[in-house]
Amino acid sequence: MDLAINPESIRTPRLKFREQSAQGVKAAFHASEPLVVHWDGKMLPDLSGSELVDRLPILVSGFDTEQLLGVPKLPNGTGEVISHAVVTMLQEWKIQDQVKVMRLTQQQQILAGKVVLVVP
Repeated sequence: MDLAINPESIRTPRLKFREQSAQGVKAAFHASEPLVVHWDGKMLPDLSGSELVDRLPILVSGFDTEQLLGVPKLPNGTGEVISHAVVTMLQEWKIQDQVKVMRLTQQQQILAGKVVLVVP
């Protein structure tokens, strides 16, 4: 029996497992009550290098419900890019209709006139 041991032979099954796990979490999440979406951008080290990148943790909460939706990497931290990332994440999870409140940090409240969030 030949056993190929190299970085790619380990990486591929690990990526498949992560994708299957993520799909399972999305499928198991059922929120029928109104939800609040929270987000707050952070500069974090990139996983593939030592440079800092914009990351946007996005989560929802409701009555007895809390769920991290994702932490996408952003090309920049502008309001347009942030709002697009939030809307995209809500659509991926198919919960845009349950979100009734958007919780802004103090900094986001200061910039609220410049941040436009359009949910179709």
